[in-house]
Amino acid sequence: MALTLEITSSASELLNGETATFTFNFSEELVLNETSAFTSSDISAKTEDGISLGNFSDLQQNETDPTIYTAKFTPTENLIASGNVYIAFNSVRTVSGVGWENRDALSPVSVITKTIYSLSNSEGTSDAITLAEGTEDSAKPITFKVSRSGDTRAAGSVNWNVIADNSVSTTVALADASDFSPEATQLPGGVVNFAENQTDQTITVNISQDKIYEANEIFRLTLSEASTTNGSTSEIPAEQSSIDVTLTTDDPDTIAPVITSGDKAGADGFIQENSHHNEIIYSATATDTTDQILTPSSANVTFSLKEENFNSQNDSELFSIDELTGDVTLPFDPDFENPRDAGSNPDIADNIYGFIVVATDPAGNTAEKQVSLEVQDIQLAPIATSPSRVSINENTGAPQPIYTTQIEDYPYPMMYGLKDVNDSERFTIDVSTGIVSLKPTEFPDYETKNSYNFTVTLNGEEGNSEQAVALTINNVDEAAAITGNLTASTDEDTSVTGKISATDPEGLSDGSYFSIATNNSPDNGTASINRESGAWVYSPSANFHGSDDFTVTVTDDGGGTTSQLISISINPTPDAPVISGDLSGTGLPFIGDPEKDQPIRGTIEVTDPDNRIGTSSSFKLVEGSSPTSTGGAAAISEETGYWSYFPQKDYRGPDTFAVQITDATGSTTEQTILISVDDPATNESAAIGGDISGQGEEDSTTPITGTLTALDVEGLTSDNIYSISRAASNGDASIDASTGTWSYSPKADFSGTDSFTVSVTDDQGGTTDQDISITIGGVIDPVSTPDLTNDSGRSSTDNITNATNPSFSGSADSGADVEVRITTSGNPNTSTSTFSLVGVANSLGVWNLTLGDDVALTDGTYTVTATSTIDGETATSDPLTITVDTTSPVITSGATPTGGDDTPGSQSIIYKTVANDASPLPLKFSLKPDNDDDAAAFTINPDSGDIRQNSQQAIEVKTDYAVTVVATDAAGNADEQLIALTRDDLGQSAPQSTDQTPTFAATPSQPASSPSSGGAANESAPSFEAITLETSAGFEKSQSGDRILAKAPRGDVSIPSSQTEKLKVLESADDGIEIELTDTLIDLDLTSRSSNVVFGGRKLKSSTVRFEEGLTADLVSTAELVEKTSFLMTEGKDKATFNSGVIKKSTIEAGGGKDDILIGEDATLTNKTMVDLGSGKDKLTIEGQVKKAQIDLGDDNQKDKVFVDSLDLITKKLVIKSFGQKDKLVIDGETYNKTAIEEEDQRIGKIRVRFLDATTNGSSNDDDSSDITSVIASNGFDFL
Repeated sequence: MALTLEITSSASELLNGETATFTFNFSEELVLNETSAFTSSDISAKTEDGISLGNFSDLQQNETDPTIYTAKFTPTENLIASGNVYIAFNSVRTVSGVGWENRDALSPVSVITKTIYSLSNSEGTSDAITLAEGTEDSAKPITFKVSRSGDTRAAGSVNWNVIADNSVSTTVALADASDFSPEATQLPGGVVNFAENQTDQTITVNISQDKIYEANEIFRLTLSEASTTNGSTSEIPAEQSSIDVTLTTDDPDTIAPVITSGDKAGADGFIQENSHHNEIIYSATATDTTDQILTPSSANVTFSLKEENFNSQNDSELFSIDELTGDVTLPFDPDFENPRDAGSNPDIADNIYGFIVVATDPAGNTAEKQVSLEVQDIQLAPIATSPSRVSINENTGAPQPIYTTQIEDYPYPMMYGLKDVNDSERFTIDVSTGIVSLKPTEFPDYETKNSYNFTVTLNGEEGNSEQAVALTINNVDEAAAITGNLTASTDEDTSVTGKISATDPEGLSDGSYFSIATNNSPDNGTASINRESGAWVYSPSANFHGSDDFTVTVTDDGGGTTSQLISISINPTPDAPVISGDLSGTGLPFIGDPEKDQPIRGTIEVTDPDNRIGTSSSFKLVEGSSPTSTGGAAAISEETGYWSYFPQKDYRGPDTFAVQITDATGSTTEQTILISVDDPATNESAAIGGDISGQGEEDSTTPITGTLTALDVEGLTSDNIYSISRAASNGDASIDASTGTWSYSPKADFSGTDSFTVSVTDDQGGTTDQDISITIGGVIDPVSTPDLTNDSGRSSTDNITNATNPSFSGSADSGADVEVRITTSGNPNTSTSTFSLVGVANSLGVWNLTLGDDVALTDGTYTVTATSTIDGETATSDPLTITVDTTSPVITSGATPTGGDDTPGSQSIIYKTVANDASPLPLKFSLKPDNDDDAAAFTINPDSGDIRQNSQQAIEVKTDYAVTVVATDAAGNADEQLIALTRDDLGQSAPQSTDQTPTFAATPSQPASSPSSGGAANESAPSFEAITLETSAGFEKSQSGDRILAKAPRGDVSIPSSQTEKLKVLESADDGIEIELTDTLIDLDLTSRSSNVVFGGRKLKSSTVRFEEGLTADLVSTAELVEKTSFLMTEGKDKATFNSGVIKKSTIEAGGGKDDILIGEDATLTNKTMVDLGSGKDKLTIEGQVKKAQIDLGDDNQKDKVFVDSLDLITKKLVIKSFGQKDKLVIDGETYNKTAIEEEDQRIGKIRVRFLDATTNGSSNDDDSSDITSVIASNGFDFL
């Protein structure tokens, strides 16, 4: 009997997340062994197409009935399908051996494990809809159907959106947001939500009724992002995910548009020739209606130009039009003389152009309008195309062409000329070519005149024009003028000296401008030159005669160079014979035994550079050179040069005698024969000769050199014979250990005598010392341009003063005699040609001189120079020009109000100050303070003298007011005028009460107020004009007299009102103050209540910066220049960093505490700037250059440290005062204490150190106050 199988299931349809149990009931028991078994892998469920419906697992045999099996079935996810269960063919056998015949479809199974969403129109019959738009007010709806199938047990949702882009269509117009709602800005969309087991929903899209005719439009509604709440898979089939909708019009449009613009182009139908190229000359406008929409509209109307052949009235092809805006442009410059209308036909062209505008609506209906444009004739002037700025180099001579006038093509005759303005008298012009030239007398020189201005006139037949031209003279390096000893002659083997001097327009002030480059050295000798004095030395090579030369280079202050050839003629001289051979000898002492005593013998040989050795040559002992001082004797053969030496009995040591050779010309040469009588049991001193002295000049770059000779009976055969056993005190000395050649270089600024000691060590270790003496001649240092110490008036740097006996200061050599000459030649106000002042520069080179009270300078201009003299040498400064002005201005505007053009009241000009002054410089005006009058109620403009009331409300209810106006000139001379004012002058109302207490404003920016009879109460007004000082918001600005104040919790700033545009006062991020210098700022007064203060930008002069008592300062400066300025810090651990810029004639006062000051590598200390470290354990680091400066370590001896990165940074002089036992100086990493500095004679390079006991308070020997603003801050706040 065949094996049969019955399959049953716990569920015939399975949804997402469900499983079913299948039961397999065989008709007989199966064989279960290793080769035959019924397993889960033998069972499958799939569709007819072979798609798996799920998996079987956990196959179990029934324990009571072995013919029954059960298995678990898990359906496939994301599937909707039906199929059957299959049992695979295998080796299943029954116990009875019956085979299995039914192996095909055994049981049906259905799987639904996903949800499908689909979209259709409301009838569900089409994937495209065509809808006719209407013209009603209400919207027209379209309904779409959204369905879902599959697993619909859970709630779900799907997004829908309307899209209208190129993915929808590229041939049909696309719908936009306005097609759905007039107010809409984006296309519609939304979400469709389904409840549990719900299968259908609808989407309604409202179409607005389009009242403007337009072509068909299309959009697409799409489904996306479907989901269910139970997490089963959701799907939107692509073919059921979207529907296209086409919107059509109801009826065609047959009404043409109406062109509403006129029939004239240009300005009322005209334009001028040669104008309006590519410009709009006509704007077409039109309105349109349709059969359905009768309201005129300009929307959707397009424009074009009608082209007609053979129509002389239509020149449309010459114009262009914007189809959307209707703007017509002219793409060429019309030329009246060459009209292009009427096809450029000269017979009918009349400069009246015509074109036809065509307006087209969306339905294709058109309207036309003929428009005319007439071109008018104008006079055509030439147009210059050449540049308005040119430049030439100075010193290029005159006359010379400097400018060629170029113009656009001009069809008419024309001529060129120069307009009689500016510098026209210095030029000529070629009337035909337009070439402008300097006149023969006008030589371009930058220092004389560095710019010119002239105007070229272009005179055409059809019109005239001008071209203004600026000519710049370029500054070029001008050659130095070199004079002095440019040639010299000398004899063979003889040095020659000379001196040259130079002048250069670029200046020669740095003290180092003469040099000889290696490649410019002489070919047959050596040459050197003093870099400052120009003194040169030439030494010919041995035995050379003939011509030689070398080139000196002069380098000016601008880096420019000038070369000068120095020619030398060397005359031949007879050369003396040259002796060689046995020039020394060594032997034993004589003991008085003729058999044992042996003389010392040798033979000398001779050669002659002139080849004059002949039979007449002879040898002899030099008279007086026989070694009689030692008791010895010597002899020489006259013909052969064989010599013998006989020492005195028992003599030991060196001895000498000299021999002479005479050649055929009579030239002689002497030679010393060195004798060593040596006893091996004793050590004898060496005999030292040669150059034991030398001389040179102060600050010369050429070392002083010489060579020693030595003889020692113990022998000098090693390579280490000579050494320095005692160093020089004021220079550096060295010696070649083998040759004995020594070199000495003096320290900077040293002059006088110095010495050092050389030791000679023989082969036995014995030593002999020899002193070398050095003499250094002094060279005078340059003297500075004088400073006018009592420069009075508004500016301390304009060199204008009202002092008739002015004071001057400057710097020169320490101890130099200084004469100041005040030259008045050419001054009509005095009969005296020169005033002279004399004095002496102090130990720091500073001098101060004042014209005596018995001499008074009258008003006028003077030239001041300073001449210093030391050791007979002089140096003269550059000139200083000063002006003496003692004449006061005169106020002429009277004692009563003059008023202005304003109405009375607040901010009205109630008095205009008028004053005359002999000087052309502007006056400054102010109200006299502390004068027991009403100045606080008014404000004056310091430049114009206009006086205004602080506030319209009566500051004080009074009948009369009085103020005093002051006019001050540049020299500080002043005139006063008392002004009487009444209530009527001020536009005030009658007083409200007679006993009202007066109220005054503290500053113009905070006006007080009082009751008034009319108008707005408490109305405030600014001062006479807005304060132009730029500050951060946290600063409160006001004006007091001629100064502007800016106050904030972090500090106060005060500056002259004329300086407000030269800085910005800002609050830094660290609650500090930041001063940004935009120009040269003079007379700043800053009191900081914040630790952090930063300066940056341009220049700061004659100012004071102080920190409030008790603050720990952190000062940073990157300003380009800080001059005559004091930085005052108080007790605390202060820090000051000058990262860059020049610090000149200024004081940095650290106060007490552990302070840290840094002079950065891009900063420079110069002109005797003072750094006062005060008390405490302070640190100063110098990474930048020091030209002239002074450091005071204070008298506390508290382990101050001064770090100097390199000695090369000190280019002029650095003086360190009050150096104590505990203080340290670190240079190039090497530390110097007081003892080490004493060993250096208190000079290290160009650093001079003065010890504490020599520079204590009260010493007057080093008064450097003339160039140093030395300020010591007391308790409280001192305004200096």
